[in-house]
Amino acid sequence: ETVWSVDEPADFFFLVTSGRLMTTHATDPADDEPNLSGYESSSSYSGYDRVPGLARGERVIEYLEAGAMVGYLNFFNHTGRAANLKTVLSDQAEGLVMTQKAFEKMRETNPREAMAIMVACLNRSEVEYRHHTRLVALAM
Repeated sequence: ETVWSVDEPADFFFLVTSGRLMTTHATDPADDEPNLSGYESSSSYSGYDRVPGLARGERVIEYLEAGAMVGYLNFFNHTGRAANLKTVLSDQAEGLVMTQKAFEKMRETNPREAMAIMVACLNRSEVEYRHHTRLVALAM
């Protein structure tokens, strides 16, 4: 099941509480991408795994499990989605959704909680950045 697709408005982000999700993106089916596995966190990077049921040329970028936050960069930057977000096969994923309206209300009524959410998102970004720089170094 698709939660969101590339270029859709990012009017919410998602904190996974149970189940499993995956981010996917269309690639050239002729590409032979390396498998760059080994990410250790609440999510795991697959390095473009091929999964049954995906469209031709669509590859998995990342698997997300409980504790993972997804969609927050586009949410805070007010940009379109950078990847598709889907449930993994028959997994029923559940999570907490933060909408723009709810976040704006939280900023007004409880700025400390809003700041804590933003800090958590920045921390997640740092972990992702460190992982991606390692992948780039391995690919060189």
